[in-house]
Amino acid sequence: PTFNFISKSFYFIIGVSMMFFSIMSIAYAFYEYVIQFFDGQPYSLESVFKPIIALTLGLAIFDLAKTLLEREVVYKAYADKKDEDRLLSKFMIAIIVALSIEALLVVFKTALHDPTQMPYALYLILGIGVIILSMGFYSWVSSKNSHLHK
Repeated sequence: PTFNFISKSFYFIIGVSMMFFSIMSIAYAFYEYVIQFFDGQPYSLESVFKPIIALTLGLAIFDLAKTLLEREVVYKAYADKKDEDRLLSKFMIAIIVALSIEALLVVFKTALHDPTQMPYALYLILGIGVIILSMGFYSWVSSKNSHLHK
């Protein structure tokens, strides 16, 4: 019971801290947008990039914190392998979506400012593709293993 309390407390503190930083990132996104909008400088695509990056990061952090709090503090159930796979898939999908948005922004930013840097944007997109393929392979292997153990 003591270790369980310490463990839950630690996860609670980390989860709440991550939620706080997520909210701060989202607040920063709106702050940056408002400041750039009323700054008097010409409105540009660049002025949208920074807030979107902060929002995407805030979303990914929030999703991770929510999953951590749900899994380790609220439920603290040692679920079966299927639930673990679902949790991993949900988390990886959030990361893939966040990275995909970031990659799209990098492509636009690179195309507008320095097209010679486009290979780096391609590497990021290829990396996301590898993550997607890895996740698909993991899901396939997991489903094969679960069918063998039935």
